[in-house]
Amino acid sequence: MIRSHHILVALTAAALLALDMLPAAPAKAADNSWDGKGSGNWSDATRWSLGRTPDSTDLVIVGGPSDQTISLTSPLNQAQALTVGSDTGATITVSSGINTALDVAGNLALGQVGRGVYNLNGGTLSAAGEFVGYTALLTAGVGTLSHTGGSNNVSGDLAIGTIGNGTYNLSGSGVLTVKGTERVGWFGGIGAVNQSDGVHTAKRIEIGSDHLGNGSYNLSGNGTLMIETERIGVSGGAGTFNQSGGLHSVAIELDIGASGGNGTYKLSGNGLLRGELDIGIGLGTGTFIQSGGTVQSSLQFVGHGAAGPSRKAAARTQWGACLSAC
Repeated sequence: MIRSHHILVALTAAALLALDMLPAAPAKAADNSWDGKGSGNWSDATRWSLGRTPDSTDLVIVGGPSDQTISLTSPLNQAQALTVGSDTGATITVSSGINTALDVAGNLALGQVGRGVYNLNGGTLSAAGEFVGYTALLTAGVGTLSHTGGSNNVSGDLAIGTIGNGTYNLSGSGVLTVKGTERVGWFGGIGAVNQSDGVHTAKRIEIGSDHLGNGSYNLSGNGTLMIETERIGVSGGAGTFNQSGGLHSVAIELDIGASGGNGTYKLSGNGLLRGELDIGIGLGTGTFIQSGGTVQSSLQFVGHGAAGPSRKAAARTQWGACLSAC
């Protein structure tokens, strides 16, 4: 009971910290809320609380008591901030057309306390930050971003599963670009990225990090993932990377199990992995299992930076043999 209390306190603090990271809205911003009376078109001014379609000064809130879909068909759509899925018990979907653009000056949040979905089928989505599946007032939301075409440009950070449950599905001709840090399964949340095609680039990605975060990345088909720095299972989190196809290229360093985290990488099929591998560093537990595919690595460290008898690291080849520091 005491241990459960400590976990709850830690997650509560984590939730407050995560929410505190959301930037404050400009003083002139106003709430412009969808009426929640059923599906409709974003451009229908009669459906919005301010009697007009949202503009770049509005805090846009899309929710409702029942499942509904809001369609984007206009060439240009704007918001200061956008929250999709603000009510419990309902799934709210925003679906974009091929030649549409949605520009969010601040943050896009999918699944605040309810279920929020964004379908990016073409055109462009741009935001300063994106939260897919997060919590408000300790009520975990569920968020999904399905990206089959067009481009998603995140000028800041992307968080998938922050205490809540978040999923990003990338396929087709979709292009995802993250200029800040991408976190999958963060602060006790559960996050997953499923990439079967398309191109994904990011400056830094953490899969399973901070305070029991649980993250997974599944790369298959012809997907291309290009990262500068990547950490799988870090700072008390658990992360898993499953690659059965595609190209995974890490320019600087790939850490598997770091700083007290637990990380696992499974390479199979015809997947190609490029980068410097660090397996089990800084009191982390790292496991690399290869049953197929190709690894192109100039340097490989196993059990790097070990400290103390509790240090664990494991690296396994396709034959199941422990390389070192096991």
